[in-house]
Amino acid sequence: RGEILVMVGHWRTLRQWQRSAALAGQFLADNPTDSQRPKISLEIARDRLSHASKPIERKAGKQAMMTEVAKRFDAARAELAKVVAEFPKERSYQQQAQWDVANSYLTQARVVAAFSPTLARGQYVRTAKELTQVARQYPDHPNLGNIPQMLWNISTELEGRGFSDEAILVWHELTIYDPMHGLSQQ
Repeated sequence: RGEILVMVGHWRTLRQWQRSAALAGQFLADNPTDSQRPKISLEIARDRLSHASKPIERKAGKQAMMTEVAKRFDAARAELAKVVAEFPKERSYQQQAQWDVANSYLTQARVVAAFSPTLARGQYVRTAKELTQVARQYPDHPNLGNIPQMLWNISTELEGRGFSDEAILVWHELTIYDPMHGLSQQ
């Protein structure tokens, strides 16, 4: 057990996320009753998310690159959703996975922005909608207090990129989400 987990950690330090996730997944397949199964499952999902956030190789067209990014992030979100579904009694791991899913949209927007700022506009707006969806779906989530600031930061980032219409959409999400918050008043 110890040797395998050291190797998993080794691949993580080398930023070999796919290898880390594969080795940890094989460990869980071989040891289905491991006492740290929820923790390791969450780490596998986060490895997949880290792999998804790596810069993408230049391909023939931006649409092909968008497809590759979407495929990577969808796989990572599927892993995170498995953590939420498989461990209903492990509330803290569920909440961490839920928050990682919500934040993954912002990470995806930034990955897309690296090769196409124009295509990333919609990704940023989707991030705002996903964050407020987490708030509606999990009203007792401990990170809900961070959402107004995150929405503000997203809208400011959009405004800085010259996408005023999208920034207004995100500010609108903020005012709907928490109309009494100081940032909503601004």
